Amino acid sequence: MEYTVWCGRIFSFRAFLIYMSNMSMQSLAIIMPIYNGSNTIQQTLVELNNAIRQLQKQHNIEISITIVNDGSTDHTLTLVNQWVKSLSHTNSLSCTIINQDQQGPSVARNTGALECTQDWLLFLDSDVLLRSDTLTKMFTYLPDSSNVFGINAIPYPWVPKGNWITQYVNGSLRFQLLQHGQYVNTCFTSCCLLSSAAWKTLGQWDTSRISRYSDDIQSRWVLPPGCILQTDHIQFVHLKYVRLWGLLKHRFNLGFHYRSSLTFSKAESTALILHYRYPLNVLLAGLSPLLLVIPSTTLSWSVAILLFLLILTSINYRFLQTFQSQCSHSFFHIVMDPILGNGLSFLEGWAMGLGILYSFFVPTQPKLEPQHESR
Repeated sequence: MEYTVWCGRIFSFRAFLIYMSNMSMQSLAIIMPIYNGSNTIQQTLVELNNAIRQLQKQHNIEISITIVNDGSTDHTLTLVNQWVKSLSHTNSLSCTIINQDQQGPSVARNTGALECTQDWLLFLDSDVLLRSDTLTKMFTYLPDSSNVFGINAIPYPWVPKGNWITQYVNGSLRFQLLQHGQYVNTCFTSCCLLSSAAWKTLGQWDTSRISRYSDDIQSRWVLPPGCILQTDHIQFVHLKYVRLWGLLKHRFNLGFHYRSSLTFSKAESTALILHYRYPLNVLLAGLSPLLLVIPSTTLSWSVAILLFLLILTSINYRFLQTFQSQCSHSFFHIVMDPILGNGLSFLEGWAMGLGILYSFFVPTQPKLEPQHESR
């Protein structure tokens, strides 16, 4: 009987210590770069406020918001100022607005982060809709480990009112993130919670590349493997509406900066596998314009075989199966989705391959050197 009582007391004391440790005040800085975001910013800020309220109900945390207006030319700033005024009655939440000339999202993120001294930094895009439990789950799922530096949220499969290309791109991004596994070393900066120490290790976001995923590329080489948690339980909606030209331009930029983002001498095997995950289509796609102008008919079979391989290797069949299983079962989707999906996958690889070829003729920035090779 006495043994049981003492066990109960020990257990209760341990639970009390855990409770008190969870009650210790933490601090979070939310950093949002924004450029001409008048179409999405109001909805983004409303959902952000809802997520913050739920987080503060369950965690003892001090929160501030830093919005970096990156030279917007529409009425974005007016909408942000109106929202900030509506927060005047909330003592536990502060918001700072920084205005600068347009320099790109990476510079804007650096501008905001340099002003923050909080324990945690949440990098959030202005076209991201957080679910009410997104922030709460981030701090709930965050492991108590010095080897885990942060958490990536995962985009929801479908974008409200998005066209077919938007849904395809959003689904493809989600599929790729989940294929990398539960622990990665890539900061998905659309919605990423990162410790301030980890951001200091990065030494600010890279601003040398025009690709909007340059920050993600940088973190792959600088942060240790497996230091960022990502789970399908932590989701957001990405209101990024994509058109065909914008998608091809982006893939071309990725290809253009592909070689300069590689570091051969110090890269670990896991990092090499991650960077060489691109299929053969990037090379074949880049060569396809040359194959099409070969005048000799004796090479016609070789050209046909290479183009056939190009089509096959351009298609991510595993993703297309996942994507098409979530589409409508209407006759149009059953017939057209495989055609459109295969064709769009081919065009993506072709644009990226051209970007890689172009990088051989136009100098790119020097390679990023990793600062961490192991835990």
